[in-house]
Amino acid sequence: DTNSPANALQFDPLCNDAKTGKKGGTAQAIVNSREDRLKSDPDRLYGVMMCTAMYLEMWNTYAQVGDVLYTKTYRLGWGNVYSRFIEEEQECMDLAWQSAAPRPFMWVPERFKFRGRFLELGEMRILSWMAVMSGARGIRYHFWKNKRPNPFEGCPWLKSGMKAFNEEMAVRRADLSELTPVASEDVRVEQGGCEIRTAMLSGRGALIFIRNLDYHVDPLSSKVDGDKNLSVESKTNVTVTIPLPSWFSPGSSTDYLTGKTVKSRKVKAGTGVDLEMDKLEQYRLVWLPNRKWRGK
Repeated sequence: DTNSPANALQFDPLCNDAKTGKKGGTAQAIVNSREDRLKSDPDRLYGVMMCTAMYLEMWNTYAQVGDVLYTKTYRLGWGNVYSRFIEEEQECMDLAWQSAAPRPFMWVPERFKFRGRFLELGEMRILSWMAVMSGARGIRYHFWKNKRPNPFEGCPWLKSGMKAFNEEMAVRRADLSELTPVASEDVRVEQGGCEIRTAMLSGRGALIFIRNLDYHVDPLSSKVDGDKNLSVESKTNVTVTIPLPSWFSPGSSTDYLTGKTVKSRKVKAGTGVDLEMDKLEQYRLVWLPNRKWRGK
């Protein structure tokens, strides 16, 4: 959301520390700035931004000095293994959630062409859902260092795509704001690799994110826009097993985005369900209600 309830404090602590060679050297200045801002506007939150210059120990230092942690790690342009920038971004999201707790974190999608190309619309949607499933409490489409008045001049598909995704999230905000990540694993099925992430919505049910790991990206491509650089090997008749706690009694599963039924059956041994999907392209989101839930 461009009108975030949290203001980002104007510091770039990781880059500052990298330049000065003093890890944690910006922490006191951030604390002082937050205290000053709170005096003038005590009803807002004030966030700290984590950028591409990442030091592991710095996450634990700076994630705790603000009210909110913003992560703008931009692994497409600044990643180590370009073909795995999606996985690198996921690792940063997990690190943000662990470091910021109990504070919330917000994710910032990449809108630069630092190396090769811009982020594609399909990649933005994958990463956005990954952020939500990793515990992010918001996606901040801010215009840091982008040209004004049109910060999306080089990537208009992201401007329209972000707006559409934001509207998609708005109708589900009540649910998504309460999600708690509980499990993540990569599995091999007969058709290939899948990533499975599970998040609980209090005791009401579980949201399952199944991502197709058999894909290829070309981070250094000269192709201009669209979804030309991300190719996925489509899977059919995919069955994945979702472990569940003993107190969870699974009801009928549905596609979270379309509302269509997704076949499921209880596993023969232990607790959990097998989800049977007729097709898996980039990802699927499946809602699994808990029949034992008696709350509101």
